[in-house]
Amino acid sequence: MANCGISTACEYISTLTLTTVHSGWTENRALLNKVQRWVKEVVNDVKKGLDSDNGSKFKNKQLLGWCAENHIKFTRRCPYRKNDSVVRRIAGYYRLEGEDARNVMAELYEVYNKLVNYFFPSMKIISKER
Repeated sequence: MANCGISTACEYISTLTLTTVHSGWTENRALLNKVQRWVKEVVNDVKKGLDSDNGSKFKNKQLLGWCAENHIKFTRRCPYRKNDSVVRRIAGYYRLEGEDARNVMAELYEVYNKLVNYFFPSMKIISKER
């Protein structure tokens, strides 16, 4: 998710949300920008599968190859279906820039990830009928 306010000009903090498909465990991580290096470092640190959107930070041969080498499952969710509500509750729609802002967001996410995973209920749809 882009923490860019009303403008995508220049660099701004981005939030990468990783969710385990089976358990629903969710980790939010603050990135200084969308460079593939930062995305790989976060995924390596968390060691969970990727369920990505259509952004170029995910749809590239370098990251797909790295996921295959490290046995990290890569799936793609339905295009144009955003799920940034958890992050928006914390960060809002403000523009966040620079290393200091990223450090604050990283500290905030470290605490908030535990709150979400241990104390907020989550449900999975077992089936749908029309």
